[in-house]
Amino acid sequence: TLAKTADGWQPRAVPAQITLSPGGTGPLATIGLHGAKVAVAWPLGALPAPRIAGASALYPQVLPGVDLRVSAGAEGIREVLIVADAKAAANPALRTLQFGVTGTGVTIKTTPDGALLAVDSKGQAVFGAETPTMWDSTSTVSADAAVAPDAAASPEADVNGLGVADRPAHGAKTATMPIRMNGSTAQLTPDQKLLGDPGTHY
Repeated sequence: TLAKTADGWQPRAVPAQITLSPGGTGPLATIGLHGAKVAVAWPLGALPAPRIAGASALYPQVLPGVDLRVSAGAEGIREVLIVADAKAAANPALRTLQFGVTGTGVTIKTTPDGALLAVDSKGQAVFGAETPTMWDSTSTVSADAAVAPDAAASPEADVNGLGVADRPAHGAKTATMPIRMNGSTAQLTPDQKLLGDPGTHY
């Protein structure tokens, strides 16, 4: 459950110090542990005030037809972009997403498969994020969810606009979005074939 603080919204009783944006131009999320800290910035202007439900903050209409949901828990944070329909998916802003990612006491790097790591001075990983994934709302068994590891600070895209889950359903169309770092910017390139496919279910 998220609780309101002077800085934003924070989950209760988790080992890391996590803060989600209350809206505006500050960091989208920060996560700290043992003196190390990572901040993630939303790249497309000021955020609206979020709607809070349990451990999730939903930032509505960060782009036309696109919501951003950030969840926070014991394993870190999880970001999901919810794209409502094909018109929203065609927005040029979704061709490349560039999140600011900065570290205090850690160095931000990527792995060969496009995952993200924040490592300390000894090269030990303090925080990490799996390679981001995007998916549609196709489901062959609606009650069965495909397993995907949680991410500590991983932007993901979900092209299902109908009360989506945090993971693709069994049978969903999926694509990975390897992270590329350019200075303090984490660049993700959504799969345009999946976004524009007439068979993609929103």
